[in-house]
Amino acid sequence: MDDKIAYLNANSSWKLPKPLGKVELPGFPVAALPNAIKDYVCAVGEQLRQSVDMPASAALAALSICVKGAYRIKGGDGWYEPLNLYSVIVADSGERKSALIALMTQPIIDFEREQEKRMLPIVRKSRLVQKGLERDVEKLQFAEEKIKGDQNQWKK
Repeated sequence: MDDKIAYLNANSSWKLPKPLGKVELPGFPVAALPNAIKDYVCAVGEQLRQSVDMPASAALAALSICVKGAYRIKGGDGWYEPLNLYSVIVADSGERKSALIALMTQPIIDFEREQEKRMLPIVRKSRLVQKGLERDVEKLQFAEEKIKGDQNQWKK
């Protein structure tokens, strides 16, 4: 890595940025989360042996899926934006990012599967009703054409 930086420094008119130095960041305010979410975030952090920062950020992203499209924020007169949260979790390899995302999204996936099972009979019935109505429309269109044809014969 140092070779790449040295090469870039020697072959670029840009100067290297000054390092920011060590910055102490505050911890994630887990106490601000609702109890059920806070407990889940803490349990996931403990299970994956992570600080709560990563699970809490992932939880907020997962929760934003639940309200997507349901709410809008007024940005000004006549200006509204959807309530969305775009989140990226950046960590070194082996930091259990995939396991974290799986744990945070599993309740959503489970809910979607339950809803699909619940709705399947309703959707099937609706499709059958739709097909029946489409057949009725075809019959009525055929009858209309027949009536128009009969009226044209009477005019002759």
